[in-house]
Amino acid sequence: MESNSQDLDQFAKQHKLATIRVADIDKLREQEPEALKNVPAEFSRAIVIGIRLVDAVIDQIEDRPTPLYFHLYRQANFALDRIAYRLALELQDTGYHSMAVPASQITEPGSRRGLVSHRLLGYVAGIGWIGRPTLLIHPEYGARMRYATVLTDAPYHPGIPMENRCGECRECIEVCPVTAIKESSREFDLDACYDKLNEFRKLPFIGQHVCGICVRACSGPRACEEDLMSSPTFPEPVTLIVGMITSRTDLFDRAEEELNKFYGPTDLKSDIFDFSFTDYYEKEMGPNLKRKFLSFKNKINPDQLSEIKLKTNEQERIFAEKEPFVSRPINLDPGYISPSKLVLATTKNYAHRIYLRDGIYAEVTLIYRNKRFEHLDTTFPDYRSDEYIEYFTQVRNRLMAISRI
Repeated sequence: MESNSQDLDQFAKQHKLATIRVADIDKLREQEPEALKNVPAEFSRAIVIGIRLVDAVIDQIEDRPTPLYFHLYRQANFALDRIAYRLALELQDTGYHSMAVPASQITEPGSRRGLVSHRLLGYVAGIGWIGRPTLLIHPEYGARMRYATVLTDAPYHPGIPMENRCGECRECIEVCPVTAIKESSREFDLDACYDKLNEFRKLPFIGQHVCGICVRACSGPRACEEDLMSSPTFPEPVTLIVGMITSRTDLFDRAEEELNKFYGPTDLKSDIFDFSFTDYYEKEMGPNLKRKFLSFKNKINPDQLSEIKLKTNEQERIFAEKEPFVSRPINLDPGYISPSKLVLATTKNYAHRIYLRDGIYAEVTLIYRNKRFEHLDTTFPDYRSDEYIEYFTQVRNRLMAISRI
């Protein structure tokens, strides 16, 4: 039985988490085996939870940690540990293996390492990116976050890593008292940083390896708007949809099974609609055509659309070989829904379409404005229908609910 990501969303709201995302640690084991060498093989997912730090406390930091920041640091870790423990118990009560990993705990003497790296898992889960100070940077709250992890075998759907959005911002480099932060996180001087942490540890009312100077400098990309205006920005993950047309409704289920092999489990299915807006497809597909839409739980990056269109074209050809009752048994039209629009992929070039690659073009079919999807002059007639709009709105609402977590 697949776990429902909505359960995690509800858990996050209940415990006032700023984020909760899932990392695929089976895949990470192949890429970074050293990072997970002490994690039992039974765990295939890592649920990373995060809470915000209090800005007013962080803003008081100048050239050293303050006693208030040290207290905030400890209380945030304590709160995360309690929430992670509750989540692990809930998973255990539903029959899954689970293990809460503390927010801050060294498990290998002399290594400065814990059981797992929350920031690495948070990056893999799609919470943010690894910034220049090697911290996990949240797209809204910057480095002003703390994280913990729950390992589990519950089959939650993993997130997608984000592109780095630090852009031209170098605030953290400028404020680091030992110049440990460089242009690239790979050049970070951990020894210099740790020596300074040892110095701070001896300050009155501190007594622990904390700093907070670069955390104060990074309050999120929105604070660096002037720098980011001259830098590339990268889109958030979007929801993949596929529209299917056929005269044989039994092919809908078979096509869905094939799509699930490549793009993961289905999320929302539309009703089956009569496709009577045009007779364009009847010559190659036959009469009495029907339409159905699918959306998928695993989010995609928008730049994957051309690759997906090529794959669905290939699947159409396979169906044509197996089901030769007409020349084209089924039509598979992939696209995606983002907060602001619905985009479709096509092999046909017109003035309103943008070339992607490999003979594939993209068309903005609907835009989201004034709290609803609105069609354009070039929008296909069926995509203007109330039934379609209602389904697309449900898909967008699901995407927005996940994005707010």
